[in-house]
Amino acid sequence: MISLYLAPVFFICMNRKGIEQSLVILLFLLVLVVFSLAERDSKKLDRLYRTAQLIQQKEAVHTAHNSPVSY
Repeated sequence: MISLYLAPVFFICMNRKGIEQSLVILLFLLVLVVFSLAERDSKKLDRLYRTAQLIQQKEAVHTAHNSPVSY
């Protein structure tokens, strides 16, 4: 019963043009997924980098205020 529903899909993919179209669609979707994941990770890394810089700046200001002043 299921094979009757899938028969048109297999028939379309049997010819070369159908296979090429299927591959193009699959590759396009794969590229979209990969680039969206890469953009998300890039934003995370940028946020972590800025946070680390702010922490270092605060520590530098804190140590500068607490250091003994020599005249």
